[in-house]
Amino acid sequence: MVIEDEVAVVIKRELVLLAPEVRGSAERLEDLLDPDFREIGKSGRLWTRGAMIAALVADTEPAQHGINLSDMSGRTVGTGRVLLTYVA
Repeated sequence: MVIEDEVAVVIKRELVLLAPEVRGSAERLEDLLDPDFREIGKSGRLWTRGAMIAALVADTEPAQHGINLSDMSGRTVGTGRVLLTYVA
């Protein structure tokens, strides 16, 4: 089913974002994050794509910030749009 494949692709790309070498590369992050990217952080702050890329690239020790994921799920919410949710 196509929808399941779209969700699987988004999950795979999200998991790539956890690698320290990817998190430190503005080029890789720009490739992986949609121009409309938005994230609500644990503080409640709304992160835009530009702010997130700047913060990740500025992190001098990304390997020190291990990320544990749970409850990952995704669903299509429109043509070419997948909503991925998880607890980090």
